[in-house]
Amino acid sequence: MSIKKLPHGRRLTSIPVLFLLIIISIQSCSKDNEEQIKAPLHKVEIWAHRCNTVEKVIRLQHLVQGLELDVHFNSSKDEFYVKHDFELPDTLLFSDYLSQIPNLQNLKFWLDFKNLSIDIQFAALLRLNHIVDSLGVEKSHFIVEGQASSLGNFKSAGYYTCYYIPYFVPSQLTEEEKETMATNIQTTINTWPTTAISGYYEQLEFMQNYFPAKPKLTWFLTEETSVQVLDSIINEVSKDTTIKILLLPESLLFL
Repeated sequence: MSIKKLPHGRRLTSIPVLFLLIIISIQSCSKDNEEQIKAPLHKVEIWAHRCNTVEKVIRLQHLVQGLELDVHFNSSKDEFYVKHDFELPDTLLFSDYLSQIPNLQNLKFWLDFKNLSIDIQFAALLRLNHIVDSLGVEKSHFIVEGQASSLGNFKSAGYYTCYYIPYFVPSQLTEEEKETMATNIQTTINTWPTTAISGYYEQLEFMQNYFPAKPKLTWFLTEETSVQVLDSIINEVSKDTTIKILLLPESLLFL
């Protein structure tokens, strides 16, 4: 390498060598950027919350990967009804709801089973099987969410099952109380295994800390939310491959 002497003992590297060093540095940076591009974020699925009418399903089905709805099983009538509140009348049959939806076989549904219990689980499973089979829809296209103690037979039948953990605000609990809650949830999961657990977005960090390997479903329902905040939330949950679904209200799907 040729070196030119400068006053006061300083030296100057020849221009060709300096140029070569710059090229190597640029290539190194490009390689680092390329590695980052090759490791994209996990793509969390966005589902629509409370799609309890056929009209809402038709309006939103092309915007999301799945649709959540609320169902009750009336054991005296041996029928499922779509509704949220217990006191609402049984008017919309779940079978009629599904039969009116176009492109049904390509859609996925999250059933928030409001009154699932040990007493009705077998009758409810038989009826759900009959509805799904008669319409030619894959059981794996349905998430059944409810009490873990009543989900085992649904899981065995081929449905994706989800245990809705008790509601609490983690920030309002002491570390000891969080440990106790986590122990209780773990006991439930061990006793009655389900495919996933679910909870509010404000409970997500708790679920990640105590159940890091368990598949998770979550929902963010604050309608007064900016595009920037929503994008930040989606980017954050996309970093965790165990978070499978982010449930959003209709208003946030049009931001």
